[in-house]
Amino acid sequence: MDMEKLYGGIDTHKENFVGYSMDEEGRLVREHSFPATKEAVEKFTTGIPNSQMTVAIEACGIWRGAYNIFRELGYVVKLANPNSKQREEQ
Repeated sequence: MDMEKLYGGIDTHKENFVGYSMDEEGRLVREHSFPATKEAVEKFTTGIPNSQMTVAIEACGIWRGAYNIFRELGYVVKLANPNSKQREEQ
């Protein structure tokens, strides 16, 4: 049985992260605000194997902490440029 691919997004703040995960159809699977700690990220990702989810983090001034935690836990992490004007062509 194949696991459904998930896509996560993390909004970083000084003291906390706001995280969400969505399935391939764009349905929200989970959304939480949690402290900016490895332990809290582990709790947020409970039940989601790192091979199942790719995580996007906004490349703002404080992205490195979230990036390092998710990478350390084995997730594929992509940085999203908030200033990018590129649009996906369909």
